[in-house]
Amino acid sequence: MVLALTLPVLLGSIALCTDVGVFYFNWLQLQKAADAAVLAGANYLPRDPSGAVTTANSYAVLNGVAASEIVSTAVAPDDMSISMTLTRTVPAYFARVLGLVGGPVTAKATAGLRGVSTVRSGLVPVGIDSRTTYT
Repeated sequence: MVLALTLPVLLGSIALCTDVGVFYFNWLQLQKAADAAVLAGANYLPRDPSGAVTTANSYAVLNGVAASEIVSTAVAPDDMSISMTLTRTVPAYFARVLGLVGGPVTAKATAGLRGVSTVRSGLVPVGIDSRTTYT
């Protein structure tokens, strides 16, 4: 008797967790692609903003994002940062029983350049021998 009453609740919980997991997985894939894309595009800043946008878009596609899922890729007016927004419509599987067919998942990323003067202390160049003394 108790099993018959709790079984629908348990199955509903498992179904909901599965759909939430699918949404999270898709968001994570989009976020990783957006992060990689803006980092690749930022290498072209500030001298080539259009090259930064082109590179960011191509890296997003190389990381499994469809071109139609790229909502925007924009360089800031000062040419010191690049931002990207990706959106994917993810279908729901078990939540269809409740009338939910799916929904959008959005990821945003920004990468930019900063001058050395913005670092207060502890800036050490990458690739220098650790035994080197700094002044």
